[in-house]
Amino acid sequence: MNRRAFVVTSVAASAAGALSFAADEPVKYKLPEGIKGFKGMAVGTIVKKGDQELVVKIERITKVWKANKAKDPQSIVGKEVP
Repeated sequence: MNRRAFVVTSVAASAAGALSFAADEPVKYKLPEGIKGFKGMAVGTIVKKGDQELVVKIERITKVWKANKAKDPQSIVGKEVP
């Protein structure tokens, strides 16, 4: 099975806090500071798939949109993100 994901995303400043995919168990993810406000496209591999969650290991940033406010979009490459 090919588990590669093409991710189009917008990361809000609040995404660096606790994210909860299931009401019973909040999952905390810490995003790099440089990614807050990211708007663009990334390619990655799905590393975890649950009922209401998906975690992707980012391989590369393919496009950064004009509306991007992230200071360092490359800071997320090689990391696992929800």
